[in-house]
Amino acid sequence: MSGPLTGWGWAAATLKKAPQKDHTFRISLDKPVTHTGLIAYELVREVYRWFGFEDDRIPYVALNEAGVPILSPDEMTKPMT
Repeated sequence: MSGPLTGWGWAAATLKKAPQKDHTFRISLDKPVTHTGLIAYELVREVYRWFGFEDDRIPYVALNEAGVPILSPDEMTKPMT
């Protein structure tokens, strides 16, 4: 999904409470990574999963050259589709 979050009807989305008062999120990467979009995606994915959302609900995702999901600044600036 591209474009601003407000365009997706997030106000009407099913709200979910956090399962606990707090949580420490940790990610493990197989090799050194310099692509900030990959690191951002992994962290955001953990938060979404903690709240019970599926990975396909994460906005601004694109696939990199290897077909791996990343958070993409290009997706954030595209017009809503």
